[in-house]
Amino acid sequence: MRLLVVGGNGFLGSCICKAALARGWAVDSISASGRPFVSPAGHQPAWSASKQMGWHKARADQPDEYAALAARADACVHTIGVLLEGEYKTGGVVGAAGSLAYAWSGGKIGGGDPMRRKNYGVMNRDMAITVAETFAASRAPSSGSATPSSPASQPNTPRRAPFVFISAADHSAPLVPRAYIETKRQAEAAIAQIPSLRGIFMRPGLMYHPALKPATTLPAALLDLSASVHKRLGALGVPTPAGLLRAASMLGPDVRPLANALESSPLHAETVARAVCAALEAEHYEGPLEVEEMRHMRPLPRQTEPLPVYNAPPPPPQ
Repeated sequence: MRLLVVGGNGFLGSCICKAALARGWAVDSISASGRPFVSPAGHQPAWSASKQMGWHKARADQPDEYAALAARADACVHTIGVLLEGEYKTGGVVGAAGSLAYAWSGGKIGGGDPMRRKNYGVMNRDMAITVAETFAASRAPSSGSATPSSPASQPNTPRRAPFVFISAADHSAPLVPRAYIETKRQAEAAIAQIPSLRGIFMRPGLMYHPALKPATTLPAALLDLSASVHKRLGALGVPTPAGLLRAASMLGPDVRPLANALESSPLHAETVARAVCAALEAEHYEGPLEVEEMRHMRPLPRQTEPLPVYNAPPPPPQ
């Protein structure tokens, strides 16, 4: 298996690359910088320097820059826009607040280089669709045809190449602006209509990693505590804050997403990465995958033989 990861040197992207290499796969990452992943302390881990790991400079909205890499890949994962782009990804509470202010202001707060201040439509919808279409176009022509509703196991139906899009849980709102979620859903809908792809849409809520993003640890601990308390109160038949919020939504503003967030556990970024690998391997995974399903997904036993190539043409000449 050869995997193409868009944004492989980022927060979740690096975890996906690491998990894929542990499966024995070859991995190519593209990013605007093309730099290998390094830890927050500035060290390059062994997996990042692996001969099976390729780091390439390419922009997601410029297909010509990575079409050859897409052509030799068996599967693709798009991670750009996993969280709020900009300061949030640099880490820290102040950075997160800056990105939220920019988002809620419709892009009016923050200014700066417009190429760095992509709006949600570009970052979360258009780029993902461009990558998916580029990956689909690189598939070898086939005599059969497939649709999103036709199983890959049907006779004369070509195997559809797996494409994972990192989306977001609905309960991210109202903590995250609704436009963020809406553009994610628009990207999902467009990718699902590409016949040659098996679109898989991971919908995590808050992701944390104590080593890579220490600032995510405290919010994750609080949300995990909230989820545990709600579960215990629910088992006792005691009214919960989430239940009260849902009741209040019938009379006032809709705060059901917030209620859902109070009941949802955060996910370690490496848990999401393992779920991505499991979804790529097992052909029954398709469409949206929610938090609870991702928590329990496990990759298949490591393959001793290479997994089949998904209608990809031969690699381009070197």
